[in-house]
Amino acid sequence: MHKEKTWIAALATTLLISACGGTDAGGDGDASGGSGNSGKPMDRGAACTAAESGGPLDWWTQDPETAETIIGMFNEKYPDIEVNFTQLLENDIAQRIVAESNAKKVTADLAVGHMAAFQPLIERNLVDTELQWPTDISDNLKSDSNMIRVSRRANGIVYNTEQYSAEDLPDTWEDLVDPKWAGKTSVHTTGIPFDVLSIAWGEEKTLDWAQRLAETVQPEVINGTTAGIQAAASGEVPIALSGRDSEANEQKAAGAPVDIKYLDPVPTFDFYEMIPAGAEDVDAAVCFATWYVTDAKDDVLALSYTTNDDVPPGLPAGAEVISVTPDDVAQLGKMAPEISDIWVNGG
Repeated sequence: MHKEKTWIAALATTLLISACGGTDAGGDGDASGGSGNSGKPMDRGAACTAAESGGPLDWWTQDPETAETIIGMFNEKYPDIEVNFTQLLENDIAQRIVAESNAKKVTADLAVGHMAAFQPLIERNLVDTELQWPTDISDNLKSDSNMIRVSRRANGIVYNTEQYSAEDLPDTWEDLVDPKWAGKTSVHTTGIPFDVLSIAWGEEKTLDWAQRLAETVQPEVINGTTAGIQAAASGEVPIALSGRDSEANEQKAAGAPVDIKYLDPVPTFDFYEMIPAGAEDVDAAVCFATWYVTDAKDDVLALSYTTNDDVPPGLPAGAEVISVTPDDVAQLGKMAPEISDIWVNGG
């Protein structure tokens, strides 16, 4: 699905909400059926049983294309647990949870988003960090802020397979800084995913690379990851440097002549489920989220053409995988507009 448009908005919202202040806690988030905040991992079976007499689960997500399908899949296994979804952009989710927490009435039980969108909630202790997730969920999916990773999307260069093979293309980001790629590449207007490269490279090296790429290659600036991939598929601009596996796989499934090649290091874009502090139906949220990343993970991930592996499939052997932590969000908020300025205005 097409999520990239909310990344920069979420970074801006992080700064806005931080400036506005807000509550430090929204409630105790206690769960009655699965152990709640007893200091022990919640029992998935007990949580699901308790959820049958509670609810409905209020699930906030920006993706209506798949939400109803996922709810239908869940209800095949748990027909007595009602799930409602509210469509909100991720930055709107954060603002609304802050506002509802200030009013002492949180209506979301579970929300989906990425680290930048949820950073204001982490800073305000508005993520339920007291509950311990069931042991069914692998530890590698649990963030330090007690959110559950539900997908990991890998960024690479998406290319027109009728014009190039993977062997024709560079193996590193540095190799792209070559006049032979002039007139053949595009980048995303907002500067993503190259802001994430700065986590591995540092700010100075990243900006230097972006400036040299802009001067040497003069990439076409296109607003949108999918739009860049579609330009590659048409042959108009055959190499999209701001490519991502989910969008590339979706276009391939539709018959587009594209594929993706990953360069080292590999920026990634993670999505999480989180339970707000003060949520009313924690049992239902735990039941749903646990099912989502265990029993249903393959079917759910197939809907968005992605995976949830620590090392996404197809990466070069030994490639460095870059993921975003709460400590990185401020840096990305600074880097993305600076890279964008280089693309759009020449720096």
